[in-house]
Amino acid sequence: MKTEFGILQKKGGEQMKRFTRVLLPLLIALVLVFGTAIPVSALTTADITVTATPLFISISIAQNTWTINGIDGTGKIATGTTYYSNPTGASGDVTAPTATVIDGDCYFLIVNTSTVETDLTANMGDFTSGDAMTNINTGYANNGANAYGASTYTTGAAWPAGAVILKSSASTALKANVAATTNVYFGVAIKIKSAAFGVGTSMTSTITTTATDST
Repeated sequence: MKTEFGILQKKGGEQMKRFTRVLLPLLIALVLVFGTAIPVSALTTADITVTATPLFISISIAQNTWTINGIDGTGKIATGTTYYSNPTGASGDVTAPTATVIDGDCYFLIVNTSTVETDLTANMGDFTSGDAMTNINTGYANNGANAYGASTYTTGAAWPAGAVILKSSASTALKANVAATTNVYFGVAIKIKSAAFGVGTSMTSTITTTATDST
């Protein structure tokens, strides 16, 4: 029995040695291949978020009509008189803005949804129908027999030093370098012609506001 056990033990040891010689290198090779060549935790993709904001210019006017001397006055105008689009005027639209213009001195609001810095400009054409008046193009302090003068003012500007002449075309910006999405309050001062009116019918003009890229 001892001899047979010894033979069996010897055969088992030789089989184990053969198993070790053949399989162990194979196991090591598999570990190297799967453990280092393709790591389990490695990331094979990476994302980049790309944002693109358009250069966009857009404005609108919150109050797009004005009856001169009609905000809290009679709605009728007199020759040689200066009127202001001033919603807080105590005696019609004949109350001038404060020394440093405030929102309450300004009837118009430019709603600005632009995504870039802009220059805001206004031009005002001639009055047509009724007693037509042309724009004298030299500001609110001046008029002519059949010509009116006009200027703009904005919140924060000095009055009257900061007034900007409102011409029929090519006016200077009423407010320059306005930050993106920043709204602007502004008003208009207008001096009516000096000659007597020939008829009592209404006349109309248009103020056109424009935003341009100032960057």
